[in-house]
Amino acid sequence: MTSKGTILVVDDTLASLKLLADILAAEGYNIRPADSGELAMASVASSPPELILLDIRMPGMDGFEVCRRLKEQQESREIPVLFISATTAQEERVKGLKVGGVDFISKPFQREDLLARVGIHLELARLRTNLENQVAQRTAELKAAYEQLENELEERKQAEDELRVSETRFKSMFNEAPLGIAVVDSLNGRFYSVNAMFAKIAGRTVEELVQIDWMSITHPEDIQADLDKMAEMNAGKIPGFQMEKRYLRPDGSHVWINMTIAPMYVEDKTHPIHLLMIEEITERKRMEEGLKAAKLSAERAKEAAEESSRAKDRFLAILSHELRTPLTPVLALTSALVADESLVDALIKDIQTIHRNVELEARLIDDLLDVTRVVRGKIKLDKRPVDLGEIIKRAVEVCLEDIKVRRIHFGVKCEGEPYPILADTARLQQVFWNLLKNALKFTPKDGCIGIECRRVGQSVVAEVKDSGRGIAAEDLVRIFNPFEQIERRESGALGGLGLGLTLSKSLVELHGGTIEAKSEGLGLGATFCVTLPLVEESTLSIKSPALPSPPAHPRSLRILLVEDHGDTARILSRLLRNQGHEVRIAGDLKHALELSRQWEFDLLLSDLGLPDGNGRDLMRQLRSTRPKIPGIAISGFGTEEDIRQSLAVGFEEHLVKPLNIAALGAAIQRIAAKAA
Repeated sequence: MTSKGTILVVDDTLASLKLLADILAAEGYNIRPADSGELAMASVASSPPELILLDIRMPGMDGFEVCRRLKEQQESREIPVLFISATTAQEERVKGLKVGGVDFISKPFQREDLLARVGIHLELARLRTNLENQVAQRTAELKAAYEQLENELEERKQAEDELRVSETRFKSMFNEAPLGIAVVDSLNGRFYSVNAMFAKIAGRTVEELVQIDWMSITHPEDIQADLDKMAEMNAGKIPGFQMEKRYLRPDGSHVWINMTIAPMYVEDKTHPIHLLMIEEITERKRMEEGLKAAKLSAERAKEAAEESSRAKDRFLAILSHELRTPLTPVLALTSALVADESLVDALIKDIQTIHRNVELEARLIDDLLDVTRVVRGKIKLDKRPVDLGEIIKRAVEVCLEDIKVRRIHFGVKCEGEPYPILADTARLQQVFWNLLKNALKFTPKDGCIGIECRRVGQSVVAEVKDSGRGIAAEDLVRIFNPFEQIERRESGALGGLGLGLTLSKSLVELHGGTIEAKSEGLGLGATFCVTLPLVEESTLSIKSPALPSPPAHPRSLRILLVEDHGDTARILSRLLRNQGHEVRIAGDLKHALELSRQWEFDLLLSDLGLPDGNGRDLMRQLRSTRPKIPGIAISGFGTEEDIRQSLAVGFEEHLVKPLNIAALGAAIQRIAAKAA
């Protein structure tokens, strides 16, 4: 089978490289693989391919550097480069276009989309090459013919005997030239003579053309531009000109021509004539229009993709808010009931179960949103010197109840020495929580799970081991892919979102570390190795962040609670009143403003999403009359930008739903202490 083209595929991830190569080879392409930027440069130097699929993230020379170097070299400058990337960040795309890339294919990709893009860019590259070759050839022919004709005319002026030879040569060339040539009277525009190629391009006979003028065959829309250029030439402002225009044929169709025109004179030099040379470029124009249409289509597709990305961001933010909001009254109520000493132990355990599962749902929502933030580069870490052992201890505390229920033989070996690292405590705790939950999911009752830390050079390796079902060798390469659910593919069972390991890998890499999955096979357990760089032990502060101590005599406040979710408003107001506060409720912005005019309150506790406005708008209006009124924003929207906007309008704190009632109480007392 004849090859459809040669493609250089560059990817340092062997699985991804093989997948791309297999898909393209199956479609008839000749594939040359390379797993590094250096090998890619060497491959191009030995034999340039027709197209390059180039991964961005590679050790050593990354994809952007490879593309930039290729575009600096003459032999590889015109090779189209399509970037393959797991990120969709706009700044990455702009950088790729700046260094010479022509398109981005996002991982994971659709096979049809990959083949369509490869086919389009190969075809465009070939069209461009053919077009450039044809234009160069035609230009050279036109230039040669024009120079030859100019030489012949000059020779005719030099000598009479040479004139006869020149006339003969000119007539022969004129009649047999591959270009259309005509001589036109500049005063009336009539044709003196035309050659056979001119007549063929115009779709008429030579005899018909010498009876008419040039305007009779020119498209009406092109006549004025032609007249303007000839007026400049006749006035001596330009020696001649070249333009693209249309000729009308007798059947009503039109052809595009590239026309070159220059002035000539008869013997008395008072009666100018014009020499026309034309080349039909209808096919070239058609290709140009096709390229324009393809470019416009690509731009529209890009705009649609960007709008889709923005819509997805809006959807995820709204989804987060809508999922978190109903959890707030449940979490708040269970927190209060667990603390109620009058309840029997069995009921308290049931309530604790409800509380624990609500917190689990909130964590799953966070995982979903965190993966999106990591991919878009929107997660910022608050790194501080901490002891890895302390982080693992906190993660174990979260999972301790599940460990007891499943009768897991569990142990942690991180004692004996501190392991100082630079980390965001909450984010790294999230990593080990995910790894422990993953081990618990696949380890049967009475199984074994252990965590062990050890120093390896300037790094610390933390291993989470289990005696569970293990991982097949072919699954190890994709275990960290988003939404990868090995247990679902094998058994049809549902097992979460498939985002925990993806998020863990991204967070570990943001800390400058690596994470690796190991398994001897199915039924032989699994080990997840997290490697992180160590820092100087002298910088370590092992102390856990102390929670603010409640004041000896908590101050009662008058609180304006603005919340449109009925259950949340009812439960929060009841719990706040139980703490000794006076509470009044408003369900929307209008009612809140009315209450603020009728009642002197000490604190605004407001949801951000209200039926008739926004909690930030409410704070702005209240601050216009009471500049020092404190406020706490509560919302299902919890990105860094959401928090920044809340603080910017005057809120003292921004709490994310579902609310932890203890955290809310601490925030209220902090504000009360400031006021005091």
